[in-house]
Amino acid sequence: MKLYLVNAENIYFQQIKNYFREIISSYDNGNYRSAAVMLYSTIICDLLLKLKELSEVYSDNKAEEILNEINKQRKEANNSSWEWNLIKKIRSQTELLNDESYTMLEHIYDLRNFSAHPALNEDYELISPTPEMTVAYIKKALDDILTKPSVFAQNIVDRMSNDIAAKKEIYYNDIEAFNIYLNKVYFQRMSEKMINQVFKAFWKFTFIKIDEEIYTKNRYINRKTLEAMLDEHCDYICKYIGENTSYFTVSQDIKCLLHVCILLAYFPQVYVQLELSTKHQIDCFNEKDIGIIKWFVADNLEQHVSTFTSDTNKLPKKLLDILNIICKAQGQPELFTKFLINHYAKSDSYSDARDRFDGVISTYLDLFNSNDFIELIDTINSNRQIYDYGWQRARNDMILQYAIPKLPANFDLDRYEHFEYTKQDDAVGQEEQKEQEELVFEINSENDNDDEDELPF
Repeated sequence: MKLYLVNAENIYFQQIKNYFREIISSYDNGNYRSAAVMLYSTIICDLLLKLKELSEVYSDNKAEEILNEINKQRKEANNSSWEWNLIKKIRSQTELLNDESYTMLEHIYDLRNFSAHPALNEDYELISPTPEMTVAYIKKALDDILTKPSVFAQNIVDRMSNDIAAKKEIYYNDIEAFNIYLNKVYFQRMSEKMINQVFKAFWKFTFIKIDEEIYTKNRYINRKTLEAMLDEHCDYICKYIGENTSYFTVSQDIKCLLHVCILLAYFPQVYVQLELSTKHQIDCFNEKDIGIIKWFVADNLEQHVSTFTSDTNKLPKKLLDILNIICKAQGQPELFTKFLINHYAKSDSYSDARDRFDGVISTYLDLFNSNDFIELIDTINSNRQIYDYGWQRARNDMILQYAIPKLPANFDLDRYEHFEYTKQDDAVGQEEQKEQEELVFEINSENDNDDEDELPF
């Protein structure tokens, strides 16, 4: 029966996978000396490739120094002494080899020398390693060296957090590029175990740590890192959270709670895995109108849209934008405009009507479809606090600028007796409309400058 090692599929470099097949082939055919020689050569090649990746991908100066020195020795030496120098330097200056792996390599090195050189017994027969010895070293090298990615050379969490902090200004306004960078440089090179470890560490940085300025400064970009990991590996990260809930708590700090609510809005499946006390803590938190996006509590987006209420007239645009993204992602984009109209419909005063239109409705009129406009017009027509507001006609005129191209050609506005607007043949009304539109524009401009710096974006 041929030797089959499941873990061989996890060998990090494709080139090394090809060499490993040659090792297995030699073993299967009883060529144990050849297998030992090839195993040692494959390990040396694997270590060189990892140094190269550390140098070129991760800008690791130490790896580059070792490569330069070894390449110089290779050119100058007439023997293979550079090989063991490479192993010693890697052991002393990187974390690619631990003590156990280094000791194993010493034995494989001796075995390789016995196998490659004419080491003879008393009967002048070449000494050969036993099948048991050969397969033991093959398995050990596979598990301890060949399947491990180069990023194990240094603490992956420290490496990532330092790198991300240094690049946060570059990617702050281009999260898509940031996600591509993380996947290319880190995630696709990491095992499931590493992903879970890194996720746990970044959860702590983002949602728990508050005692050092570095965590405050990097909280946003660290949250985006967590989101990028969930985008790629949500299933087994959620499984890991569910099995280790004690690690996934949240500080009472407002910024930490705001950030975790945003992440859970995008990934409600994470909320399900948290322990009950943490869920209760998040459920009770409603600062800064964060309730706008807390649909994950009910796990029902339509119910959330229908039942949400807020005394705030101008809801934070950035939270509304998140809700819009969520509605689209859930295949129900119409729920977002329904949410806006519901908020506007609850206007209980003229100032409510003014502020809810100028601060919320007017910003998203381009998203409304024909049915949305009909519902909006009906809402205005049926709420006296809206239609009786003195400057409402200018706002109705603004609505119609967006609505007319989308409404049916035979749509009868005259049946809405309280929905007043400027008609084409009303010259005085058109002049008044111009003045009111200028006023609305001025109000909207002021609202656009409202300070939302308390929100973690």
